[in-house]
Amino acid sequence: MTLIVGQGIDFHRIQSSDHYCPIMLGGVPVPDKFNVNAVTDGDVILHALCDALLSAVGLPDIGFYFPPSDDKWRGVSSSLLLERVIEIVKQKCNIKLRQVLISFIGERPRLGALRQEIVSNLTRLLSEVADRQHPMIVSLNATTPEQLFMTNPMGIGAFVTILAEVDS
Repeated sequence: MTLIVGQGIDFHRIQSSDHYCPIMLGGVPVPDKFNVNAVTDGDVILHALCDALLSAVGLPDIGFYFPPSDDKWRGVSSSLLLERVIEIVKQKCNIKLRQVLISFIGERPRLGALRQEIVSNLTRLLSEVADRQHPMIVSLNATTPEQLFMTNPMGIGAFVTILAEVDS
C-alpha cells in the first residue's frame, strides 16, 4: 500500500435571504438565520472533502464533474455529490481513508453541539472507503477569521486534508 494525501477548499457566501439554501455542514442542517448562496446545497465541508478525494488520486475538482453552469445540479444534496465522487475515485483505485482533517472557517454559525453530529455523519458517509484495519480518524475544528475577511458579505469556508492508502 502507498500513502497519499489530498487537499480541498471551498467557500460560500451566506446571506439573510429566503432565496438561498439553509446552511448544511458535513451533511447536517445547521439552524441559523442566514442561508448559503450556492448552486447545490452549498455544503462547504462536503465540497472541500470531494475535492480532497479527487486531488488525492490526481483527478480534476468537483466543478469538472458537476459544473455549476449545469442546472441539473441546482439544489442537489452535497451528500449525493460525495457518493458520486467516491464512485469516481473507486473506479481509478482502491482507496482506504485513514484520516480526514477538517478546518471550518466562519464567524457563524458556531458549531458547538453540532460538532459531534457532523463528525458522526461524515464517518457514516465515508464508511465505504474507510480503512477497516485502522480506525479512520475524522477531526473537525473551527475558527473564526476575527472579521479579517469574509465578513461583508459574510461567508463560510472549509479546508479538508485527507490521508489515505491505495494499492501500489
